[in-house]
Amino acid sequence: MNKNFKYILEERLQYMLTWQKECLEYFKHQQIQEKAKLKYYQDRKLESLFCDIYYFPINVLRFLKRQRQKRTFIKGCTEIEVLREEIDKIDNIKKIGGNNGQY
Repeated sequence: MNKNFKYILEERLQYMLTWQKECLEYFKHQQIQEKAKLKYYQDRKLESLFCDIYYFPINVLRFLKRQRQKRTFIKGCTEIEVLREEIDKIDNIKKIGGNNGQY
């Protein structure tokens, strides 16, 4: 039973590590997009002010969306830590009870 459960945990850990990598890549693209936006509006102060006022509700929603994405990312990283701890527990149990074939 523990061997199958360990396999499931390892599979989920691999999925979560891939997910973490993709999230970091997505966040990097967001940073690049934000830098490009700032550079574009650097010489267009009046246009920037107008757009900030006009799109204020949408910008608030985008901010809240980014906060939710960060919170989800942190929760995912915590899940990765928990999965690693559980796999280590199973390995330790196997090492302790491994001499007589029990888990």
